[in-house]
Order: sequence, then C-alpha cells, then structure tokens
Amino acid sequence: MILFAFIAVVVQSDVPTNVNCVYTQATQSLSVTFTGDSSSSLYDIEIATSDSTKFASYTTAEDSVKISSVMPLKGNQVFVVTVRAHSASAGDSEMMLGWSNFSIPKTCSSSLKTETKRPIVSYQKQPSQSRLHVQWIKPDNADNNTKYIVKATRLSENLLVKEEIVLSVIGANRVTIPGLTPDTQYVVVVAVDNYVSEPIVMKTLAAGTFFLEVVRVAEQLLTTPDYLANHNSGSVEGDVGFLTQAGARGQPSKFFNFTTSPRVKYCVEVQDVNLSNIPRTPSNPSSIPQDMRFAEYLSCNSPHDDPSQWWNYTCICDNEIDRVIAHQSQDYIKSICSPGFPGSCKCDPASVENSLKYTGTMATSFPFGLDRTSPWPPVAPVNITHFGQWYHHPSATKCKDDGSESVGDNGCTWRRHPAALMVYGADLLAAGWNNSIINGSIPREVITGNVDAMNKAFNSLPLKQCCGCSYGNPDLIKWN
Repeated sequence: MILFAFIAVVVQSDVPTNVNCVYTQATQSLSVTFTGDSSSSLYDIEIATSDSTKFASYTTAEDSVKISSVMPLKGNQVFVVTVRAHSASAGDSEMMLGWSNFSIPKTCSSSLKTETKRPIVSYQKQPSQSRLHVQWIKPDNADNNTKYIVKATRLSENLLVKEEIVLSVIGANRVTIPGLTPDTQYVVVVAVDNYVSEPIVMKTLAAGTFFLEVVRVAEQLLTTPDYLANHNSGSVEGDVGFLTQAGARGQPSKFFNFTTSPRVKYCVEVQDVNLSNIPRTPSNPSSIPQDMRFAEYLSCNSPHDDPSQWWNYTCICDNEIDRVIAHQSQDYIKSICSPGFPGSCKCDPASVENSLKYTGTMATSFPFGLDRTSPWPPVAPVNITHFGQWYHHPSATKCKDDGSESVGDNGCTWRRHPAALMVYGADLLAAGWNNSIINGSIPREVITGNVDAMNKAFNSLPLKQCCGCSYGNPDLIKWN
C-alpha cells in the first residue's frame, strides 16, 4: 500500500515533442533540439544507429544541446535520437521513477563536409589543470611538412578574453597547450594556410577533483541506463569479472538479461579527499594497497524481501558475499558477518558514515568470483593478483544533475557527467565475448579475453567519450 500511495503522487512529464537533430561532420557534433514542459527537471537523449542499436545516453537540463566527438558512420547509416523527460516532482532522476516514455525516433539530417582544406578538431585525451591536449584530422592535401597554427583563447561567460596561446606544429596532428588556468574554458581553433577549423570549446580541470570511468550493467531487466546513485559499479576489469561469472553460471534471469540489458560506461568526477584517518577493514589482502581518496566500499542492492520496491536501492556495510569476492580472511568474515544471502555484516559506524558521503571502492582480484565449496565462508586464497575495482556512489552526496553544482559545492562529493556509452550482448559477442557455461573456477584467460572484448565494443562506438574532457557549446560564443 505504501508503494502504490507513493507512485500515485509521482507525476510523469509529457513526452518531449518537436525533436530535431543535425549531424555536422565539420565539427563531428550532433545538435539536438526538442520541446519539453515546465514540469521536467532533466532529459535523457538516447542515440542509436539506423539499425536501432543504441550506443549512447546524454542527460541534460536544457532543450538544446550539442554533443561533441561524434565520429561519422560508415556506409548509408544515419543517427537516430529519442528523448524522454523526468518530472521534477519525482525527486532524484536516478531513482528511475517519474520518467516519461521516449519520443518517436527522429532520424538526424547530416551536414556533410563539403571541402577538405580545413582541419577538423577531434576528441582529446583528458586535460590537466593547466594543459589541454588537442587533436585534429588533417586536410586531404596535408603532408609531413604542413604547418598548423593552434590557438587557444580564454572564454569567460561566453565572451572571448584577450588572453591567448598560439603554437605552431609541423606535420603532426596533435599538440599539448601548456600554461592555462584551472577550471577555465578555452576556444580552440587549428589553422592551415588561410583555412581555419570550426571552433571547439574545451575546459581545463578544476583543482580538488579526479575522474573515474566506471561500468555498470542496468539491473532489474531494464533496457535503459539505471545510472549510479546508490548503485555499485566497477572498472572495466572489475565489472567484466562480475558479468563473466554471472554468465558462466547461467544466471541471473531476473537480475539482468545478457542480450537486452545495456552495459553502460559512465564518467564520474570525484572529490579528491584524504580519508586515511577513517577505520578500515584490517583483512584486505596486504598485497593490494588501499587508495585513501576513497571510502570503504558499501554493497548497494534493492530490497531482497520486497521486489515491488525494486527501485529503492540502499547501500549498507559490505555484505558477506562481496567480502568473499574481495578475498577477506575467513576468520574476519565470520567475526562480523551473519550467514545467509547476501549475508549482513557489521562495519565500524565511523567508516559507514564516511562511506555514505564519499565514493567507496573495493579491490577485485584473481582468482575471481565466489568459491561456493564448503566451508562457508571459504578460506581466502594465498596467491592473488589485483584485477580491477568495484565502487559505490552514495545518493545523498550526488551533485545536481542539471550541472548547477560543481563537485565540492553544498556538500556534494561526486558528479556523473552527461555522456554515457552503451553496449549490448550482440556488441560483446561480435567483439569476441565468451559467454559459455563453465563449471568450477573460471579460467583467467576467459575473463581477460572478455575485458578485451568489452574494450573493443566500447571503442568501436561512434561517440568517442573522453572522461574528464568538457566541451562547451561554440554556438553560445559572443564573438567580438
């Protein structure tokens, strides 16, 4: 009754209308516009190819966005977008309640490159607080002696400031621009002869944060991302270990579907803190150093005793099963955990308090997975090899989705960046994923092979995500 009463007051936003999109090859960007309504707090734009394979999700509070680093499709394929809206009255968008249906798919028109004499500024690798890494596609007539002029001009409130750095590059197609101001936007152009690239707005990193790329499979059989708040995720290695183990056991049918559940790669900005003074589990394998920027890991799950509350995930003291996967000692697990599924444990209250504020992590290692043989919990293996991480992301300290808060503002300690990449079962199998049923321990080469397959699947997508790269909208520049 409580659930139904709660759902009754959640008002869904109207489905966005007038969706339009244009792909511009000269800037490798996808511009999307639509009409929302005043009750919406956030929009989710999902991008697919013309064969209906979705590959990206982009969340925004605006009804007009330009998504950068979108590579051209091959052959006659085109981009297709759909948009859904989240109602402000439904609370946190990551709780999965209050989303509208998706709009009717819209095929994007294309503004193709009509001349090849200008460089095309492409995606970059992660910047630093004082440097931007710029890359470009060379004009067709370029050779090893072609001279490029790269200019970065500081941008403040969409106005160009008379501060610029100019570099010359011979033959190459990339350069690092040094001497920049932290947390600042720059307009970057690359010129060859009298031909100048379209402007790109790039931003240096702010002090006091760092970036993580994490992967999470959407749970509860969802076919769209379920985001990160009060959820667990992993590095590519850590998540692949989990997914390989689940597939090898032929499970779990009501948890995720290998074919239809997206594996989503998110970019997360995290507050850079030193948590070395908090109590920590004494039995983590000593061969794996603990990263003091993170709190201790919490296990985040939906209620096991009430499936109707599937959306209501909570994060609690690391449970027994996750501790076994982490190869904590048998005696220590017995001393703090109660047997059962998933096995509740008692953590130091001060540790839990920190973990409910800050992103937490747990090391995963080979041999990977659960040893379900007797006795339980099992004796931890003696020889282990560090292989990946698991994370938790506390909802109470997530920065606002609309971008109005920077990490560190108002007590928020982490922020999910707008763009996320998606791959599905068919993408993984095409990249070489081994989804065989395996009895007994899973060979290391199966898991490492699946890591290669997941990386290959993500790297083949048209959207080239650079975690930590922030692109502004050049259409908003007020040219003097």
